[in-house]
Amino acid sequence: MKLFDDVIQAYQEPHRHYHNMEHVMSMFSLANHLEIALDQNQYLACWFHDVVYKIPSAPGENEEASIVVAMDAMFELDMSVKDRKDVEKLIRATAEVLLPGTPVLDQRQWQVVGLDLYSFGTPQYWLNQRHIRKEFGFLDDAAWAIGRSKFLNMMLEKQYILDRAFFFGDNKSFDAWHKVAFDQITDELVWYRGLEEANDEQ
Repeated sequence: MKLFDDVIQAYQEPHRHYHNMEHVMSMFSLANHLEIALDQNQYLACWFHDVVYKIPSAPGENEEASIVVAMDAMFELDMSVKDRKDVEKLIRATAEVLLPGTPVLDQRQWQVVGLDLYSFGTPQYWLNQRHIRKEFGFLDDAAWAIGRSKFLNMMLEKQYILDRAFFFGDNKSFDAWHKVAFDQITDELVWYRGLEEANDEQ
């Protein structure tokens, strides 16, 4: 089907090293591993949430552009207005969670967001960080460190990244995942501070 061929082609754009088809497929694999039964609209939200990925861009800009592509595709598939609005809400949640503060989301939104951000609390974090750095290869190390540190400090200021009840379901999993996530974010920030101090000494 040409519609989904176009989506796959978008995820294969040469500037993508993390925000690509492998990331989307990893969300579906993780859903199976965590026994999260995605419904049709959640599946579509995962599929389309990063279909537009332009850099540099303002926070939420790519997600809003991805929503437009998703809405056009769902219209072509003759899906209802209700379903289109639902997918729009689900995709927008993947942007809202990366802004300061903690958004108010329902369980289905947290499930999509959780699948998107789960690697923050796993060893995969470091490989993903390197892939994202490649996407911002047009920045020198100093500019990258400034921008990345600003984002990471904002994430550290959150009370939590993923919801206790609506994603993890129990305190033990919630606490264990967030400890790893916040420790890894802190370690990355320490590395950038060390880089800055080394540059200052030169």
